[in-house]
Amino acid sequence: MGSWVRTITTPFRKACNVFVPQKDGKKPQESSSSAMVQHVDAERAKLHGEVMACAYEDVQVMWSMLDQARIRDLSGSS
Repeated sequence: MGSWVRTITTPFRKACNVFVPQKDGKKPQESSSSAMVQHVDAERAKLHGEVMACAYEDVQVMWSMLDQARIRDLSGSS
């Protein structure tokens, strides 16, 4: 029973790391800022592949909802 729960929850735990900004109050240094953005984008792309490979359609729908919310947040913060 635990394996199907892990199959569903693991992508969302990873998504929390990608979509939710760090709340430690520290700003990244200017020189490492672009490297951090590239790293987050690479992790997000990797996670996107894992989610799309998941057999559960619900997981894919939830990913698209998170992705749309992220796009709205980015366009609203500009």
